[in-house]
Amino acid sequence: MFFALPWMLLGLLGLPALVAIYWLRSRARTKTVSSLFLWGDQRRSQQGGKAFQRFQTPLLFFLELLAIFLIVAAAALPALIRSATARPLILVLDDSYSMQAGKTESTRDRALRSVEEEFRRTDYVARVICAGSRPQLQSGVFRSGDSFKEIASQWTCRAPLSDLESALLLAGEVGGETARILVISDQAPQFPLPAHRVEWRSFGKPLKNVAFTAAGRDPASGGTDAQTDRVLLEVTNFGSSPATTELTLTGGGEMGPSSKRIELAPGTASRLILNVPSGSAPLLARLGTDDLAIDDTTVLVSPPRQLLRVQVDLPEGNPLRRELIRALESTGQVLIGEGRPALIISDQVQPSAGTAWQLVIHSRGEASSFDGPFVMDRNHPLTAGLSLDAVIWSAPDEIVPSGIPVITAGNRVLLANQEDSSGRQTLELVLTPELSNLTDSLDWPIFMTNLVRWRLEDQPGPSRSNLQLGQPLRVTFPLDDLSSEPALVTTSDGQSVSLPVAGRSVEWTPEQVGLSQFRRGSMAFPFACNPLNGAESDLSKCESGTWGSWNASDRFQDQRMNLDWALILAALALLAGHMALVSRGGGTGS
Repeated sequence: MFFALPWMLLGLLGLPALVAIYWLRSRARTKTVSSLFLWGDQRRSQQGGKAFQRFQTPLLFFLELLAIFLIVAAAALPALIRSATARPLILVLDDSYSMQAGKTESTRDRALRSVEEEFRRTDYVARVICAGSRPQLQSGVFRSGDSFKEIASQWTCRAPLSDLESALLLAGEVGGETARILVISDQAPQFPLPAHRVEWRSFGKPLKNVAFTAAGRDPASGGTDAQTDRVLLEVTNFGSSPATTELTLTGGGEMGPSSKRIELAPGTASRLILNVPSGSAPLLARLGTDDLAIDDTTVLVSPPRQLLRVQVDLPEGNPLRRELIRALESTGQVLIGEGRPALIISDQVQPSAGTAWQLVIHSRGEASSFDGPFVMDRNHPLTAGLSLDAVIWSAPDEIVPSGIPVITAGNRVLLANQEDSSGRQTLELVLTPELSNLTDSLDWPIFMTNLVRWRLEDQPGPSRSNLQLGQPLRVTFPLDDLSSEPALVTTSDGQSVSLPVAGRSVEWTPEQVGLSQFRRGSMAFPFACNPLNGAESDLSKCESGTWGSWNASDRFQDQRMNLDWALILAALALLAGHMALVSRGGGTGS
């Protein structure tokens, strides 16, 4: 049984008032009068007063007590769930890793126990949606009385974030109009809930937490002779009070474990930058234990030193040549003019470039200048980090780049990209350097860095060796590799995942943090996955509570049996008996 309006039970506070009336009885006083004929009632009044007397419990008292209880209970709208029909339920589970918080009992464990209790009280037929970066509808239908081990195995709480709003939209489509939706999370809803259909239960607790929020290991700049990796570690205190933790480093070419004491003010971060030998063992960094263990460990592997061979086919007198070479060398990932090029930069399209990508820069002719606004395709790899603020871009009037526009000024195309059937990219850029300040701005080295990284990602090997949780691993195979042999990934917990290969590359998003191994034929390399989402590591906003309720919804009236009418009839019968006793003068005892 449940109450649709449980706050009406506050009316039971009237029961102590009734008890007080019967407890506080009046006491007679001696009065001297001349006669009694003027007195209408010589009996001792016992209907009220201020003096304490022995508590008397006549029959009228119990009738009145029970009548008040029945009236208040009826006002709270009690109801029973019909057991003949199972209720459809969509269970939306927050799958982010903040649900692992807790030393003795995690938020996930508390929530799972509550769901089990809900299934014991009511007969449900449930589908499960795990709300991670993208909501996923799990296979299987769960009924009351079934084992919850399968739900627990699907609810891993390893996602870097939880898109609960999208999960609610999916739940509405899956469940239709008659299904209840129960959301389990560790935070309050951040958006309005559909009325009388969604119930949101949060089981979080505001906790202190010190976590890794950034970690990286990249080859240091310096060309082929550099034998050093640059490591960056960022530690953040998400608590409201100062925190002290111990940072321990193992591996990475160190002779043994090294420790460093870190003191952090509330809401502040500390960064550590160090150099380790290139190609050395994975570097393991650990923090002191706290309420969320998953973000206290970071592992970084040494990335393969990939250098891009670039050929710059611009005349010596071209003012762009020096700016191009300087920007390319600043990336520390190129070899200019050596061997077979993977990227050719010239002032005209070269049909015999083979598999090399081309950047064609047109700079001759009468030019017009543009100071914005510039429209950029933000989904293109070349525009990452570009702002073009305060940039004056001059371009020849008679030349229109071929391909899909990437950067435009109004209807004037400044950069375009076209791809052939083999995946080779040809970029056409119109730029008059004498009239532009693009090469003097910060956007120029950013643009060239994006170009180098984009080209390197298409070369054989992994896109990156150190991933953030939720970031896909993309592995590209050589052009002459036509094998259909699947790739094998061994995760940090020892499980093996087979990845089918179609074409030149395979893409996979790891769900397990730590050190993993990738193998396919002669290609084998380690890679690491780390949870580095500060929003999930911030446990100060977690809370417990319930928002929304489906009990008062008219949509679910056919699934319950109301009991308020029976309580009202019983109360009326008691009041009728009370009136009969009062009119007969009965029901009073001493």
